[in-house]
Amino acid sequence: MISNKPLFLALLAAPLLGAESCGSDLLSDPGFDIWCGEELCSWEVEQGTVEKVPTWHESDSGALLVGEVVVLSQLTETTSSDADCIQFSLIADQDDDVGLSLQLDFYDDGVTDYSHPLVADDWQRVDYRITPPDSYDGIRFRVQKVGAGDAVIAHVRAQDVPSTECTDPPIDLGELPHGAECSSDNDCIDHCAPVPVLASEGESVVESFCSECDSDAHCDEGETCALVWGDDLYGTRECREAGTKSLGEACAEHAECASALCNDYQCSECHDSLGCEDGTCARADTAEGTDLLPHQCDPGVGDREAGADCLKDADCASGSCEAGTDLKICDPDGRSCQTDDDCPWAELGGTCETVGRKDGICG
Repeated sequence: MISNKPLFLALLAAPLLGAESCGSDLLSDPGFDIWCGEELCSWEVEQGTVEKVPTWHESDSGALLVGEVVVLSQLTETTSSDADCIQFSLIADQDDDVGLSLQLDFYDDGVTDYSHPLVADDWQRVDYRITPPDSYDGIRFRVQKVGAGDAVIAHVRAQDVPSTECTDPPIDLGELPHGAECSSDNDCIDHCAPVPVLASEGESVVESFCSECDSDAHCDEGETCALVWGDDLYGTRECREAGTKSLGEACAEHAECASALCNDYQCSECHDSLGCEDGTCARADTAEGTDLLPHQCDPGVGDREAGADCLKDADCASGSCEAGTDLKICDPDGRSCQTDDDCPWAELGGTCETVGRKDGICG
């Protein structure tokens, strides 16, 4: 949804070295000083061509936008907790037949949520203050040039400034894309679904995110509303083939698991009174390391005969639980991994933990 709300526009008649806001920068290389050969290092050229040229001073480089339509963009990881008022500054020189505009794509979902013309000439700085949405995760900043004439940009800067400097209401994103935080289906393109986050310390946490589904009722026959992950910190829910997750993998629905039992958000052998005829449904002894263990029938007792399902060597009478690979999941959240780098929580202290053997069979 494109928003063209009125903005506080300051056309600074002062020279280039006029006062700067003291807010923190959201964009890398705002002055187009860093080039990788003939290409900008921090900016993506989505359309047209960009050339390095001098600007108001021969020692100060800028970007000449070549072509009738040229689009520069940069994706930032800025979230609503980082900035609730953004000052956008532009220094440029453009021909009369050229139009420049600022576009913002919150969540980087391909939808332009905000667009406004930029009027810049003779290297005078233009400032806009923008009130972003109340909730967002990531912003792609775009500068678009339209017209056959020339436009040279010397400076594009976005800064977090005090909220008191923004007077307009927040930009309305309308229905939010998959992966956005939500409180009800009314917030989302599809559904607002519960998404669990496993953790070895304390109880699992459940947050709500816009998803393709929030129950199996929204999926086709043979599918389930599964817990899935991309590159984001949290997962979402999508319709996937049922029964594909192994013992110990994170889940939100029983049907996700090969065992057809999801206990405390992990595929398990049992759930309360289901799954164990005579044994006890419990987690294995956690003295070996991680607490991210699924529920099993009498885990670690060592009474399982050859050919029986197992998670660890201690489950088997032979002392050997055989499988091609280890089952490793991120702590927290439970997504599959091979190393800590596969876990987006790593920067917050998360790790890739070995839970046991993936689809293990007692030898």
